[in-house]
Amino acid sequence: MKTIEGNLLDFPNGINMIFHSANTENIMGAGIAQQIRKRYPQAYKADKDLFIPKGRKRLGYYSQALVSGDSKDYKLVVNLYGQRLGEDSIWGIPTNYFALRDALWSCLDDHTTFSGHYNDPICGFPYGMGCGLGGGDWKIVEYIIRETLKEFDLEGFIVKY
Repeated sequence: MKTIEGNLLDFPNGINMIFHSANTENIMGAGIAQQIRKRYPQAYKADKDLFIPKGRKRLGYYSQALVSGDSKDYKLVVNLYGQRLGEDSIWGIPTNYFALRDALWSCLDDHTTFSGHYNDPICGFPYGMGCGLGGGDWKIVEYIIRETLKEFDLEGFIVKY
């Protein structure tokens, strides 16, 4: 996994799957989530339409939206439900590392196992995912990303804006 500079929302370096840490409340109102909501409303619709109602039960799941192309030349935005807001957050920190890891692992497992009609994913993550407003520790989040990509033998980029 490499760290590059650029705008993740432009899908740089051949990235075809953008991941971000989403809260469980359908807000997407700040940070990169807000930018995604404005630029790719399909991702917000996927968040709103998830089969699990908003709230704690979403932790560890994901939703995704095709924002461009088709199965061979696609661009996906993935909402990883790894943040719980308010009183239900752990130790007052919205980012839940276990939920974030489970959501990422589940998405990549589903994508590589059941989505054979797609080309191999090239994954893109915002630098500091879940660590700004989410309050997480970047060293931990980066470790989760690296280890999960290694598990699935996938290429990925951390993108610094």
